[in-house]
Amino acid sequence: MDGHVPGLRSEQLLREQELLEGNARSYPRGIPVAFQEGRGATLQDVDGNLYVDFFGGAGTLNVGHSHPDVLEASIAQQRKLNHSLDFPTEAKLRLMRNLKSVLPGTLAGSAKIQFGGPTAPMRSKAL
Repeated sequence: MDGHVPGLRSEQLLREQELLEGNARSYPRGIPVAFQEGRGATLQDVDGNLYVDFFGGAGTLNVGHSHPDVLEASIAQQRKLNHSLDFPTEAKLRLMRNLKSVLPGTLAGSAKIQFGGPTAPMRSKAL
């Protein structure tokens, strides 16, 4: 770790990403690093530099990176079923019940939960 950002290995990976990936990516342009590992609220890049993760995006906002309880639950679920689109599963229904139970006021009785995901065109019943 030499403290330079981006470090040599990050620069290499960023150049390769530029060659292989489309232009839809934006974060590496403003934050030119390649992350290797995350623990709690910290991230480490491939050059060994440590960062406090103030971004805390998808999957890490509530409990941080690599939380042992989340890892254990994730591994247990993946051993059973990795993907089920929008079909009901016990785990999914349990999550929805728990989410609805903490909604305020009358919202708990009237709200519906929507998960973002793949969409398909509606088919006519005449088909």
